[in-house]
Amino acid sequence: MDNTNTKSSLRDHILSQTKLPTESVTAFGRLLHVRTMSGNERDGFEQSVLDAKEKGETPNIRGLLAALCIVDKDQKRVFTDEDAKALGQLNAKELDRVFSKATQLNGIGKDDVAELEGNSARADGDDFCLTSATVGDAPSESCSPESTPES
Repeated sequence: MDNTNTKSSLRDHILSQTKLPTESVTAFGRLLHVRTMSGNERDGFEQSVLDAKEKGETPNIRGLLAALCIVDKDQKRVFTDEDAKALGQLNAKELDRVFSKATQLNGIGKDDVAELEGNSARADGDDFCLTSATVGDAPSESCSPESTPES
């Protein structure tokens, strides 16, 4: 049996999935579109947070996530990465509405947020472990100390 066509078809199907899901949230007096990050954006987000923590700075997770995830009706980003600092200085209640939707859409759980902010650490000393849980869910097994292999 020839799997070449099946593999090619599956590959083409997966690589064609470029539309990122969006949901709406009301914040800052407007109906905003918040979208899922791409894998590359997620990696950049995580690295930015780690870099800030290494420099002893506050990571500004909410501002950065808002800058990455607020889009217009055509799914084009409204803000640049440089706007994250200004976004982080806005009304926390309004910013949290966007942040909550963005964390939900991107599978960032409340334990992940605590780790990103530096408020918790894993037993194995790994500073960073994101799960597919949504905010408010229990941590996944892959990030719990019990599931970490012994060195």
